[in-house]
Amino acid sequence: MDRVYVLNGPNAGESFALEDTPVYIGRSTDNHVVLEDRFVSRKHLKIRREGDRCFVQDLCSKNGTYVKGQLTKPGEEIQIEMRQFITLGVNLICIDEQDSAFARAYIETTRALNTWEEGEHNKPFLMKTRPNAENRE
Repeated sequence: MDRVYVLNGPNAGESFALEDTPVYIGRSTDNHVVLEDRFVSRKHLKIRREGDRCFVQDLCSKNGTYVKGQLTKPGEEIQIEMRQFITLGVNLICIDEQDSAFARAYIETTRALNTWEEGEHNKPFLMKTRPNAENRE
């Protein structure tokens, strides 16, 4: 059975079964998948299966849904492929098979990057330039 994996955001690491009935995702507790993200609408996204195929539909959310980095049209249902990234709010999700090594590796990498300690190596690099001697006044 395929699953919806939350790869980053406040609910990173969670996953939910994708069954034959549509799955609703949003901030409201009456959704199948509840995301704790103020940029996600109460009823944000619907995912449904039809045989081997999966479809997503943005439910006219305020901040939209992105598939492969492209904003989807509100209300329009589009077919997606396995492991295709879907962004809603600050959350990145994907659909993959149960016990997905891909999803686990992505989540662990993201956690490692998010827990990287602050230090000299993490400060922004600012390039300092010297004025050209010919242009000095």
